[in-house]
Amino acid sequence: TWPSNFVVARAYLDQLARSGALAPQRLAGLTAAMAKVEAAPSDKKEAARLKTMGTSLDKDAATARTPADADRLRALAAIIK
Repeated sequence: TWPSNFVVARAYLDQLARSGALAPQRLAGLTAAMAKVEAAPSDKKEAARLKTMGTSLDKDAATARTPADADRLRALAAIIK
């Protein structure tokens, strides 16, 4: 079991990038959003934006190419929500 933090989220992003499960633009958007929330944890607007991205990742898991990608997408979504 891995802790629910942005270090682990970045590891999932790296794995999803290597497998081609997410487009580079999407990966960049997620990385930027996580950085903003880390820099200003009390910024509710950025936190809400990141949560919305997490919900979208849950939906992407349903159509993932591999079960491993689906698991990673769900785990990433859980962390950033």
